[in-house]
Order: sequence, then structure tokens, then C-alpha cells
Amino acid sequence: MRVFFFLVVLANLLLFFWETAYRQPNTDDEQPVRELVLPGMKESITLPGETPSEPVVAEAKPAVARHPVGITPPGNSRCLEIGPYANTTEAEELQQLLRPHAAGITVMSRPQSQSENWWVLIPKAENMTIARERRQMLLDKGIKDFWLFNKGELQGAISLGLHETREKAEAAQRQLTEKGIVSEIVPRLTRSEAYWIHIPWNRPPLAMEEIIQTFRMQNAELKIPALSACP
Repeated sequence: MRVFFFLVVLANLLLFFWETAYRQPNTDDEQPVRELVLPGMKESITLPGETPSEPVVAEAKPAVARHPVGITPPGNSRCLEIGPYANTTEAEELQQLLRPHAAGITVMSRPQSQSENWWVLIPKAENMTIARERRQMLLDKGIKDFWLFNKGELQGAISLGLHETREKAEAAQRQLTEKGIVSEIVPRLTRSEAYWIHIPWNRPPLAMEEIIQTFRMQNAELKIPALSACP
């Protein structure tokens, strides 16, 4: 009987040790796995003796507006003009020819000063007394075809002739110089309305010059003044 009791106790001890040493852990009792988070861009590691620094934020660069190659950005467009024309008829004739080559072509008008004739003058005197002395000097030299201005912008000057061209005025001036008379040539200006063709143009001006040259070759009688930049 004692032997049977001893064997039962021994069997229980062996069963206890076997369960303790070899039984697999119950997965239901396991703790959830914690994720290991390493210091990244948003966190910094401070070593002993260092002062924590503020996180560095990259400065955002402003966006740069880009335009297709060959297209001038707004605000940088250029303008060419052809003129002056004395009337709108001639300007509009060229305008019609240019329309297939450029958009927005217009005919503009503005006043201009134009030289129609040329004065040969003895310059204005400081006062009318000196002007009369000069008039007498001309009479003494046998010159009677002149005019003394008594008022206006030319008051005190003496006109020795009004000529259609500068060449004729220069010829008359040489004759007066031979007689010892000092004179000057002054244009007689008149105000008039003139017309220009305005051409919005983003290409090189040489491209427009080539177009104009083609027009001249096709029609030699076509009046095309000089090409220039808009004022």
C-alpha cells in the first residue's frame, strides 16, 4: 500500500514539472506588441550639455510664373509705328496690307509742327531802337526788300525773305554775307494733324522691316514712311 501511494505522488510531481518546463505560453494572455518609434525629422535628440534648439522649417520659395517660349509676358509687349501720313487714306491703305501679319493695328492721329517755308532773318535786336538802326544800315547798303517785325514772337527781327526750300534760303544768305550782312535761316513752322499706324509687335523689329520691304517691291508707288518705336 505504501508503494502505491509513493508511485501516485511521484507521478504527480513528474506531471507538474513537465507542465512547468515544456508547456507553450497561452497566446490569449500575450501583451500587444509596442511599435518602436525612433527620433525622426519632427524630433531632435539633445545631448547632455546642449540647449534644445527650435525645429528648422524650410522656407517656402515663391512660385515663378512661366510663359511659353516665344511669347512675351504681359506688360512687356512692344509697339512699332509707321508715319507720319498727311491724311488717313494713305495710312489706311497700308493698314489693310499689314492686318494679316499683326493683330490690333490702328491708325492714330496727333498734332505736329511742320516746316513749310524758310526765313532769312537778321536776328532779333535787344530793343526796337537797335532794330531801327539795323533797318537803316540795310537801306544804306541799297537793300530795300525787307520787313521789320514790330510785334509778336519775332519782334525786333528783320526778314530778308521767305523761301520755299532751305536750299533757296541758303543761296540768298550767301549773297547777303558777301555784302557784310549777318543773317540766320529759321524754319517757318505750321501746326497740323498727322497720322501714324500703330502696330502691336512682340517679334524683332527686323521682321517687320522685311514685311515692309516686300510691300515696296510689290508696289513701288506705295508710300511707306520710316518705321520706329511708339513714343
